[in-house]
Amino acid sequence: MISRIKKAVRAGFLHLLSANFLSQMLGFLSLLVVSKILAAEEVGAIKVIQSYLAIGQTIACIGIPSAVIKYCAEDRESEERQYIFQKGLLISGAASLVMVVLLALLAHLNLISQDEIVVKWLPLYALTIIPNVCFSVGLIYLQAIKSFKRMAKVQSMMKAVAVVFICCATYLSGISGYVWVNIAATSVSALIVVRYIRIRNMSGKNYALPSGFFFLSRMSLYASVAMAVGNYVDMILLDHFIDDRVLIGYYALATIFIMIGTQFVGSVQSFLTPYFSEKAHDRTWVWKEMIRCQRYLSLTMLPLCGGIYLVAMMLVRYYYGEEYVFMLTVLSVLLIQLWLHTTYSILGCTLLAINKVQYNLVTAIAYLCIKFTLAYFFIIHYGIMGLIYAQLIAEIPVIALEYTLAYKVLHEPMTV
Repeated sequence: MISRIKKAVRAGFLHLLSANFLSQMLGFLSLLVVSKILAAEEVGAIKVIQSYLAIGQTIACIGIPSAVIKYCAEDRESEERQYIFQKGLLISGAASLVMVVLLALLAHLNLISQDEIVVKWLPLYALTIIPNVCFSVGLIYLQAIKSFKRMAKVQSMMKAVAVVFICCATYLSGISGYVWVNIAATSVSALIVVRYIRIRNMSGKNYALPSGFFFLSRMSLYASVAMAVGNYVDMILLDHFIDDRVLIGYYALATIFIMIGTQFVGSVQSFLTPYFSEKAHDRTWVWKEMIRCQRYLSLTMLPLCGGIYLVAMMLVRYYYGEEYVFMLTVLSVLLIQLWLHTTYSILGCTLLAINKVQYNLVTAIAYLCIKFTLAYFFIIHYGIMGLIYAQLIAEIPVIALEYTLAYKVLHEPMTV
């Protein structure tokens, strides 16, 4: 085990983890400042907008990041990897432009939300989709070629600069300053990450996208959209069924604390995916390592979730005030849900790495259907607390399904 840890540190995992930790701590602190400056209903509206944009961005990526990390992590010439990246960036960039126009139109026609704050700011905030898609594809390319140290440097540098400007702009101009600085920060981030990759002209060789590129991207798109809608169905239902916008604000604040845990899990997934891709031919090794990594991750998340709750409790007592106590109730249930989700999170990136992403689609659709059905029923009958417990219950059948599919795929004979 010690040798594996040393190997991971040499490969740059410590850099990636520390960069993600720094980025999320800075982002977390900025959100704490912003949530104190803005009214609770404005915090809730921003979270609702970000939920819609997250789904829109997922669609705009059209599964390209999954295809890039799979095929660029394989043993290929550097120029061929660059070709795959550039084609993927061009396709997803065009799709993101279409998505921005579509979201602006839907907001203008009041087809997304009835909340005045959401309708007012969503069209402008949607501009962040274009640079965010470019940044995501660029960062996933650095991940695929295992340039973890460079990837970490980019993340840390941009987050540190953006946080200062976001806090200052929000303090001076409120929600308008927050939105405008986010647009500027994401644009600069995208330009810098592309600059770090050093895009160059191809030589005289004729390259083509791998034969399974579009199949993988298409399956990843379906799975990612289903997963994104499943992840944000809570905010969508709250936006349409809860009239008390302050309660939505408290719920949104709880989800900000949850981001600490989700980003830690994302860092682990980012590190493991390329290595599972390299060993995709050895299913026995992949299964054993997946179970081992999943066990360690689940155990690590227990003290992390406890620490998140303690931090939130102290902040409510000494920073936000007693009126935010309801946020702690929401957070306690969401942390249990986060831990349950963590117990199968490595399985999804493993199926992606071995090019079996269609099984992730099955899980994502099942999760969306179960979560939406339970959440809709419970929010109608029991309000916001019903929605919170519905999400917790939805994790249980998905855990069983995920492990069943992973076992089936990794123990079936490989076809040549």
